[in-house]
Amino acid sequence: MYTPMGPQDYKNSKFTGNWRTLKGGVTSEFFDPNLFDMLLDTEESYEDIPTDTNNDKLEGPVVQHLQKQSWVPNDEKEIRKKVRTNTLENSDLANSCRASNNASNNNSNNQDQVRKNNPRKRNLNLNYLRVMYTNADSIINKRNELQERVSHEKPNVIVITEVNPKNQRYSTTKNELAIEGYTLFTNAENNGARGIAVYIKNHLNPVEPRSIKTEAVLEAVAVEIKLRGADKQLIMAVYRSPNSPPDNNSKLHEMIQSLNQSNYSHILLLGDFNYPELEWSSGASLGNCSQNATAFVDAVNDAFLYQHIDFPTRYRPNETSNTLDLIFTNEESMVEEVSESAPLGKSDHVVITFKLRCYIEVKDIVTTRLQYEKADFDKMNESLKYDWDDLFVNKDTEEKWQVLLEKLNQAIDHYIPAKKHTSNKTGRPL
Repeated sequence: MYTPMGPQDYKNSKFTGNWRTLKGGVTSEFFDPNLFDMLLDTEESYEDIPTDTNNDKLEGPVVQHLQKQSWVPNDEKEIRKKVRTNTLENSDLANSCRASNNASNNNSNNQDQVRKNNPRKRNLNLNYLRVMYTNADSIINKRNELQERVSHEKPNVIVITEVNPKNQRYSTTKNELAIEGYTLFTNAENNGARGIAVYIKNHLNPVEPRSIKTEAVLEAVAVEIKLRGADKQLIMAVYRSPNSPPDNNSKLHEMIQSLNQSNYSHILLLGDFNYPELEWSSGASLGNCSQNATAFVDAVNDAFLYQHIDFPTRYRPNETSNTLDLIFTNEESMVEEVSESAPLGKSDHVVITFKLRCYIEVKDIVTTRLQYEKADFDKMNESLKYDWDDLFVNKDTEEKWQVLLEKLNQAIDHYIPAKKHTSNKTGRPL
């Protein structure tokens, strides 16, 4: 008998695309992405599951279970359509699954080809990105928990700082950091780096930016995502060590200031900047700040960036909590639904999730416009020939003004046509 696997085990066993048996990890030739989930509900032994990839006559609990449940994969559109028969031949089941696999793969390949051939069509409906950020203080020993968080949060963008452990002898490789379904950008392979990892969903087609150079700064990773038309989203992740040398601090400030001169319509700058003396709950309160911290705030202001974190992001026992992890954008309304959750493993930094608003959907706005060119001003003047002295008698100034306003509005309603105008434009956050 088997023990049902949890979501993390499922992911680690790579039950994606083809159905796999647990006996030798053999991939069956027939395909249905939901077969494994269905098998979890049975009490059959995995020893009985067929592993011969060349055998069309599939026997054992797979076929029995499918027939008992009346679930038979059919074509691409009806892969899980119920059929009212329990007499389906095993070979028909295999052929049906094989046909479904081919149809699904062909459709996926066609969609990928259309996306590649039409780069201007990519990401046109992308109104927001779901972002998850944290300082992991070494990610290798926290990968399982990270996978669980990713499975639950389903972020489009993942940013992690301090990927490598302290005093590491060997660099972390990209293969060790890879997450299925995401394109990875990292500097973790550089010797001596604590490391930054930026993960972007594959379908967003991320690329390294050409106009932004991060080599001068010790630890910075930049990624570009194409949005609508000529719009582009820049995502820049930074890790600044508490022991960062003055030269690196200056280069970091220069890089931040240069963002204001870049050609990016959307800018997201985030990371662990390690300025504990800055109080962000009341804006960037300088107080008794160092010259370096003051220069950092000046650089952010020069780039016209908005900061969105106003709560402590790092906690240690018997120490004052600090706001070390910061999120900056070039539009104030670009960040929504900021939340914090427990750290990964024994890291002392919280996990931050938020929505990065790329575009806003403006609801229909109905306005009334007077058509003065069609107004009958002669009749309007005639209608306003009241005995105003009589109307204003025994009234104070405010009361007189209300009487005058009422009569004017009545005349406007009668003699100046009005037309309703509806606008429903979609645009960037303003």
